[in-house]
Amino acid sequence: MRPTWTKTYRTSEAAKTAALYHSWIRDLGQLSTPDLLHQDSHTLIFTHVPGHHPSPDDLPAIASTLAGFHIAACRHLASAQMNQPHDIGRGVIISGFTERREQRLRHLLAEPSSLNTPLTAEKVSAWMARVAAHRPTVYKDANIRNFLLTPDVVAVDFDTLTLAPLGYDLAKLIVSAAMTHGPLNFDLMNTTLTTYNEHLSQAGLPTCSNEEFTTWLQMHHVLTSPYIGLNGYRFPWQTTSS
Repeated sequence: MRPTWTKTYRTSEAAKTAALYHSWIRDLGQLSTPDLLHQDSHTLIFTHVPGHHPSPDDLPAIASTLAGFHIAACRHLASAQMNQPHDIGRGVIISGFTERREQRLRHLLAEPSSLNTPLTAEKVSAWMARVAAHRPTVYKDANIRNFLLTPDVVAVDFDTLTLAPLGYDLAKLIVSAAMTHGPLNFDLMNTTLTTYNEHLSQAGLPTCSNEEFTTWLQMHHVLTSPYIGLNGYRFPWQTTSS
């Protein structure tokens, strides 16, 4: 019998949606995923992947894999508008970039906290408007723990899928790695972004600028800050940015 891994969801709709996301991602053909063997009302059963979670040194390799996935998604989403919900087929509509994200950022920035960020509610709104004309790809939640090395890069966890600018999902990878493992070397971060951008450029897509990437990092810093001490997040992002 093949070893398996079971993911349980709080609702049947969440389980169904994750299965559809998995199918869509797999069909793009650029991101390795475990086989989905069975689904019922609240669970998905996948093949077990005998790999290990990446370390910070693996970030450039994951960036290369993410770039291929984002390029394929960008081409598939040619008719999508960044800040509008989009039907990806199979009866699944994914959220636009602004939907819920801007509201959540503004809410967190308004709360009393020790967050050290140049972001303000006004800057968030300005950036949401600014990227409206950008070509969208997807945000899959590239948490470093959502990948396994086999030694190939294999993606796991298919709960989240929204439209997003190029580089936004990569920024989640960086922030999640730093908040999990501690401060990252600047050269490593730069190499990771450069690797990603080289693939975009070769595909004829616009690259993610340093200004954009810094903004996406700060957005993820704010959005992930409530989870310090949970889900493997042990280090606040500001300790990595000095």
